[in-house]
Amino acid sequence: MMRYLRRCLSTIDSTKSIDFISALVTVPEKHTIMESLYFYPYLNGRYCGYIIVDKRTKKIVAIDCGDYRTCRYNIEKIMKEVNGSFDTLLLTHGHDNHCIGAKDWHRVHPELQIIGGSQFFPYVQPVEDGKIIFVGDLCIYCMKTPGHTEHDISYVITEVSENSTKTPVVFPGDTLFIGGVGEAYTGKYDLLYNSVRTLKSLPNETIIFSSHFNALENIAFAHMIESENFVLKEKLKWAKEQRESKKLICSSILAEERLYNPYFRTDQAHFKTFTEAQDPVDCFMRLKIMQNKIMS
Repeated sequence: MMRYLRRCLSTIDSTKSIDFISALVTVPEKHTIMESLYFYPYLNGRYCGYIIVDKRTKKIVAIDCGDYRTCRYNIEKIMKEVNGSFDTLLLTHGHDNHCIGAKDWHRVHPELQIIGGSQFFPYVQPVEDGKIIFVGDLCIYCMKTPGHTEHDISYVITEVSENSTKTPVVFPGDTLFIGGVGEAYTGKYDLLYNSVRTLKSLPNETIIFSSHFNALENIAFAHMIESENFVLKEKLKWAKEQRESKKLICSSILAEERLYNPYFRTDQAHFKTFTEAQDPVDCFMRLKIMQNKIMS
């Protein structure tokens, strides 16, 4: 079961577990990688960091550390719990709000393997698209997904032991959110569109772990432009209930995103007509600009 680790001084009132809406193709709670996957909020609870422990070697992998103090508190808590060692830090991109603590980690733990899509800091090991990294029984596939920035990278992680379900999880950073996508700070919506299509090509049962707690806002916009979508109606009701009960939502299943994420379906007539777009990329761009204006 995924556990939520709270900072001593945190003011966030949350449950200790994360909720899923199950897709027909999978049963998330049976995914063996979930037994050693943790998440924690940082920077006033706006962003989400992740920690995975390899069961065999007890090596610890973190994804997007956020601020150093919060990350270190949670890493040390897990190290004591499992008698493990911090081995690898994966950075999805170079924006400070996701990796501001990496410099301090390098200073206090110079042996730490810090990996990113580009060498935006001198201590970051850049990886090529398609690079595979093994940490014990954790298989980490590095997938370049530019568009949010030029060097975004998503990490597809599978546990490959004999007893594992072999089901992948993906950490797309700010490229893909629950019910939405990130900003195209490059100005190249075609890059972001293609990266979202790449993520969409992953197996249906893939669990997506987002870097922001913005599911309700994205789902509300999706429902606004496709109010007759029954799945969206149920998802919006669920997201509101989670927000009211102060539960943190940072994950979904790819099969479900296919049903309600409008940015997965900009090739469909409904969205092209709605945005008066001529092609899927133009539709994708118009939807995102429209969402920004409405939600700002």
